[in-house]
This record gives sequence, structure tokens and C-alpha cells, in this order.
Amino acid sequence: MLANCSIGPIFRYTVFKASMIKAFYITFLSMCMGFVLNAKENVDTAIYTIPFVKAHGLILLESQINEDKGFFIFDTGADALLLNSNYNESKHNNQQVEFQSLTGVVNSSELDLQNITLGDYSINNIEAYSVDLSEIEALADRKLLGIIGASILNSDVVHIDNRKHIIQLLPRTAKDFLNDRSLVKSEIGVINGIPIIPITIKGKPYAFGLDTGSSVSLISSELVKAGVFKEKSKELVLRTAADNTTISKVYSVDKVRIANLSIEALEFGESSFKEINAELGIHLDGILSIDQIPADDIYIDLYNGLIFINI
Repeated sequence: MLANCSIGPIFRYTVFKASMIKAFYITFLSMCMGFVLNAKENVDTAIYTIPFVKAHGLILLESQINEDKGFFIFDTGADALLLNSNYNESKHNNQQVEFQSLTGVVNSSELDLQNITLGDYSINNIEAYSVDLSEIEALADRKLLGIIGASILNSDVVHIDNRKHIIQLLPRTAKDFLNDRSLVKSEIGVINGIPIIPITIKGKPYAFGLDTGSSVSLISSELVKAGVFKEKSKELVLRTAADNTTISKVYSVDKVRIANLSIEALEFGESSFKEINAELGIHLDGILSIDQIPADDIYIDLYNGLIFINI
């Protein structure tokens, strides 16, 4: 999944018959401003639990803003808090903010949020950004209050438990999973709270953003030109929060590796990462949807730059 160097993809898709085009919705946003919104360093040793449900591969956290109950999309590809303009009544401070999406610019306004509660975790007095999320809400088929980046949760370790459908926010002192030899372990980079995971394809390493806010993966146009992926005889439509659409071919690869974990027969859409890479100041080769990792548990250790996967 938004402050200065940030990304946050969310994908909407409708499955048609094989002869027709799949349609996807994507918000892939990078704030066009000169500062970074990061949470304060975490010194909390408590463990917090947030229930979630899934919709089209998106993780929807049970949440409440003041007295308004609904859901937030949990997005590791974002480092800011977006609020659905259809619901929030927080006071705007007249600061207009632009976000760069894959197909254009999205306008937003900055506001001050008094309180947000997710499970047994609460955040008070935080800056947020108002955006129309009507189309994503229709996809989720639930009351969508907004999108929240992982760094806003101010946790050193995020545990995604797909069996119990909960997210746990763990302190850096949590070590139970570190010694579990059955877990696949990989180093990750962390840029503004966004995990960047090394993926090996045909013996070569590539840098992919690891994202809970996407239900399909993307590869860069440069990677397509390099001939790493096979072109499929189908297409998909990419729609973004900028209300623009592009048609992408679908590409596949026989196998990708994360450390010693092999994931077979993945399919990807194609997009340009030029604008996003310019904002991030790095070279991303693509986005890997965390929904495509076959795992019961995933521990994202943002403090130490590690990921642990229980398959």
C-alpha cells in the first residue's frame, strides 16, 4: 500500500467467462509532498489483536471511528491513513494533498482524526486524508471507513493469522516465532514502513513490494520487456482511484522463490512503476500480493527487516 515515498495498491476484480476480460480496481498512490508521515517509535510491550475478514483477497479490519463502525483495509503498501469521504466528519484544515496513482493524480484533503479503534487497539489524534472510496466499498460489500498503512499501527512485528482471521501487533521483544525452524525466513527491506521482499525468478533476484492491500500481483513494464514472463492469451482492465482505466495483458511465470519457499504458476498484470519508483527513490520490479503466498501465518518483522512464513 502514502506519505512521500509510499505505495498502496488495492485491486478490484470481477471474474467473467474465459473469453472475456477481467476487470481490476487499483489504488496505487504516492503522496506528492515533501515530508513523510511516520508513526513514533514503538516502545509498547503489549500485544494487540484485530479481527479481520477477507474480500477478494483484501484484509478488512474491524474498526470504529468515534461512534461509526465499519472496516479499514489493511495495507502494508501504505504509510498513511486514508478516510472514506462518504463517512468522516472530522475537521478539514484546508490542506490539499495530491496522490500519484498508476494512471493519474488523486486529490485529497488533510484532516485531523480524534480517535480510531481497531479490535483492542486505539489511535488518538492523528492526521488523515479524505478520499472518495465508493468504488472500493462496493467491491468489499461492507461499510468501508478507510485504508490504513501498517506503519500507522506503530507495531514492530505484524502477525497475520489466516486461520483465526486475526492480526496481532507484537512488540520487538516477541521471540517465540524466531526459533521455529518450520517457518520460511527471508530478509526484507523496509522503506517508510513498506516491506520490500527479494524474489528469485529463473535464478535472478528482483525487488517486489509486499502488499496486503492487493488481490493480484503486478510486474513492471521493464520486466516484461526483459522477457522474464510468458504472455497469456487474456487481458485485464486496471482501474485506479484517479478514475482512469488501462488494459493490461496477463503474464505468468512457472515458479518464483522467496528464500526456500517455491510458489508456482503465478499470474501478473503489467504496469509502469516509473512514477512510484521516483517517489520511493528505489527500483521496484513489481508488487506481490500477500494473498498469493500460501501461508497459514505470516510474521512481518519491520524492526529487524525479516519475514517468517508458516506454510
